[in-house]
Amino acid sequence: MNIPWLTRRISFPYDMRNNRLFFGRVLWTLSLGLSVVLGPSLAVAASPRLSIITPRGIQRGHEHVLTFHGSRLATAQEIFFYSPGFEVKAIEPDGNDRVKVTVNVAAEVMPGDYVAQVRTEDGISDFRTFFVGLLPAV
Repeated sequence: MNIPWLTRRISFPYDMRNNRLFFGRVLWTLSLGLSVVLGPSLAVAASPRLSIITPRGIQRGHEHVLTFHGSRLATAQEIFFYSPGFEVKAIEPDGNDRVKVTVNVAAEVMPGDYVAQVRTEDGISDFRTFFVGLLPAV
């Protein structure tokens, strides 16, 4: 007895000869399935954002209180200055959006723009600039 549908060769919906299409669909399906299953269980903390540093200009050779404005700054732990001559004396969170930082600026710091970042428990903020000058800020 010859039954055609039993003896016929069974093929995949995507022919194995076109491996790239077949395995691409398989990987896409697996990644979608894993993201649905694991997605809700993965909690990702948002990075801190730094909007502006005030006052915009400070005088060299003096101690100043800089206010770093942004979001998610409540857990500030460290301030990064990428030039020598800046010494952080104190870091005081002022709500979730601000941090007051007492900084001593050495007299040897050249006038110009300088860059700073805030490091929190959740990550490192964006770069923002402020100006160091010879004259006091008014």
